[in-house]
Amino acid sequence: MGKHHHDPIEFDESVPGVQKYWDTKQQYLKFETTVQEIEENWVKLDHNLFYPEGGGQPGDTGVLKIDDRILEVIDTQKKKDGVWIRIKGDGLSSGDHVYCEIDENRRLVLSRNHSGQHLLSASFYRLFEADTVRAELRVDESQIDLDKKLDMDEVTKAFDLCVEQIGESLDISTKILKKADLKKYNLRGELAKVGDNGIYRAVQIGDDRDPFDLNLCGGTHVGSTSEILSLSLSKIEAKKVRFTSGVASLEELTRRNAQNLRILRILNTSEDKMITTVRKLLDDQTANGRKINKMNTELLYYKFRDMDWIDGKDIRYKILDQIEGDRSQLGRIFDSLGEKEVMISRFSNGVITIASGSEEVSRRVFESLRKLGMKGGGKGKILMGKGKDLEWGDLEI
Repeated sequence: MGKHHHDPIEFDESVPGVQKYWDTKQQYLKFETTVQEIEENWVKLDHNLFYPEGGGQPGDTGVLKIDDRILEVIDTQKKKDGVWIRIKGDGLSSGDHVYCEIDENRRLVLSRNHSGQHLLSASFYRLFEADTVRAELRVDESQIDLDKKLDMDEVTKAFDLCVEQIGESLDISTKILKKADLKKYNLRGELAKVGDNGIYRAVQIGDDRDPFDLNLCGGTHVGSTSEILSLSLSKIEAKKVRFTSGVASLEELTRRNAQNLRILRILNTSEDKMITTVRKLLDDQTANGRKINKMNTELLYYKFRDMDWIDGKDIRYKILDQIEGDRSQLGRIFDSLGEKEVMISRFSNGVITIASGSEEVSRRVFESLRKLGMKGGGKGKILMGKGKDLEWGDLEI
């Protein structure tokens, strides 16, 4: 899965027309056939309508029924000598007559996702000449990789264009082309290398006079853009765009709408002012954070200044224990220390900071604390470690 989406599906010329596993119609989801060959839990059928994985689309699943037994089909793959299905269980033999049922709901979901991906890729290409270089279609969430990075406004514009085309209920159809025909059509993006004698299947969105999209593809699709139902953006990661379609997209949009309404109520603002309001809150939060950090820095400094020094052998030290915040709030104290003065601080998370005006003194205190069980290291006048359960009464420096 995840193959370059422009890789064309090349078929032997002996194939009469289009394989029926490209069709989502009800009559092609159930069929009878015989078992042709078995290799461990892989089965080759005499007549197959299970879609094999390819072009970013997973293979079909479903069941095989023989007599009173049901065997689960868990994967479908195309190998050199044809399409093989993978079953869960055993007991099949060559020549067995089987009744096959493809998982209809899963096929429909993947067909919607695949048609939605074509529609989305075409929108990106039309609006921004951003080509899809890879597609990954899944039952839950699908993804396309573009050849350029787009911002949120551009991606949103592409999804808006998709919504318009879904509303237009454009036909989604197929064309069977030979290599000589390819130059006659305005195919999207750069074509991958093609063979000399192949037959190629192109999926078209819209009518022949002015199609919205035409692209080589061997996957399964729905019959019109309206059958996609909906497309919604899930996430943008660099050049990757994740999306959902169909019922999953509608459910996601409903969930987001309900969430947005709750947020608007909390913010006590209107939808058109929501982003501005949130940005102001974040800016205020950042500013308040800086003020609080500055106040904590001042508070720790005065607390340290008012503490009594503890005499060591030839140095003196103070201990700030179980303090909140981080090392950045101790800078003013660090700057005030003389060569024979040491500050030992322990934060509530167990992080210990040792600082002195002398690198040698800091190292000496550090070694003393390490004998008591502190772990850590470093170089310079400020050293750090961890010692949540360290007892200060055993300290000798």
